[in-house]
Amino acid sequence: KQCETCWGYHFARNCHRQPVCQRCGKTGHIVDDCAAWEQCVNCLGPHEASLRNCPARPKRVRGILRRLTKEQREHIRMVGAETYRQRHLNPQPESLTEIQQSTTELPRDDIALDQQSNARTPSPAASGAPSCIMVATAPRTGYEAEEEPEHPRPGSPRKRRIVLINRSHDQE
Repeated sequence: KQCETCWGYHFARNCHRQPVCQRCGKTGHIVDDCAAWEQCVNCLGPHEASLRNCPARPKRVRGILRRLTKEQREHIRMVGAETYRQRHLNPQPESLTEIQQSTTELPRDDIALDQQSNARTPSPAASGAPSCIMVATAPRTGYEAEEEPEHPRPGSPRKRRIVLINRSHDQE
């Protein structure tokens, strides 16, 4: 059963914890006076502590109540806190500044590469091609590892690496 004092999952009769708000999980006030965003005291997710579908709530398996392990609880709290942050908190100004700086630095790198290499090859940033991120999902095997794609996407990081490798061999 869920304790209505601390909203943890234990018998309320033996609870000596400080009372917390059912809505926001903070101490010092009751749910009637709370205007804060909902945050579960158990999973840290964006809902009241009394939600029956809370992922931190003990589950009944074949009639037996199963509590979460410490590792499961830690994982659920990490995911819940991230969900709460995404839903309610704006990105920090520092994060936005870092993103803006990294995006403004990329074209400068492309210009520097163009100045170092021959002028016949246009910069992928100057071509107006959409940028993309390539993620390697599995290593290539056999003959596939030796072949390069005939027409790699312009602006892809992989193409830049291939071009830089080829250019360094051409200059020697």
